[in-house]
Amino acid sequence: HVPSKDKRSTTSTNMDTNLCVIGAGPTGIAALVEASSQGIDAIGLEKADISLASISAHMRGTTYLSRADHFELPGIPLDCPNASACRREDVLRYYHRVINHSGIKIHTSSRCVSITPTSDSVLVSLEVAGRVELLRANFVIATNWYQPRQVRIVGEGIAGNPPVFRGLRSAVEYLGDHVVVIGGGLSGIEFTRALIRSGHRVTVVARGSRTPIHDDRLFVTLVEQNRSEIVFGAREISLVPRGVSFVTNGRARTVYCDAVVT
Repeated sequence: HVPSKDKRSTTSTNMDTNLCVIGAGPTGIAALVEASSQGIDAIGLEKADISLASISAHMRGTTYLSRADHFELPGIPLDCPNASACRREDVLRYYHRVINHSGIKIHTSSRCVSITPTSDSVLVSLEVAGRVELLRANFVIATNWYQPRQVRIVGEGIAGNPPVFRGLRSAVEYLGDHVVVIGGGLSGIEFTRALIRSGHRVTVVARGSRTPIHDDRLFVTLVEQNRSEIVFGAREISLVPRGVSFVTNGRARTVYCDAVVT
């Protein structure tokens, strides 16, 4: 939105800026760094109490399937021991270094409630410490790294059924033997690799079909050596006493386990 030079809205605001970037994940930080390099006054807003909350929420020690250069900002290399297998900690150190050296401004614990264009600017309504504040900007960029899917599994919470973990902060958070991971996407495979390396036997129950990420040589070797497996095309997934039940290839199957991770 390009403001009019003739007038400004008389609405009282807590902050004014040229550019407001909503979200302080990798995408939002990239936008703020680019704005800073062009001399554009910008403010970043993050609803969590820290920047990079989406990355911080991943399991400690997670090795990403994405290469290091997928996380890099232009002209700023991400240095890590293995560029083809960078870890959560490598990415966090990289972006924290970028934030500190670039001098960009990020307001955490600031949840965007609404974005309202006016005749001469854009008003961003924020929830900060239980109160509502207004920020006026000439331009607004709303970023979204990803939104975790909230999966409700039939039978969850019933006595005798295995416990469900919606993500783990550490691979040793649950010291069981056999773990079922529901989901065969990037996060599911990254969780599975970390769990196998910590000594767990894993069955991945994937709703989708096989993709190239499932044929990664290291991953296939880990699965085979650990007596783990991946099941594709699973439907009607539900918890049963001491296990997980589902239908695949037209046949019902039950996998007994100690815990379930979504």
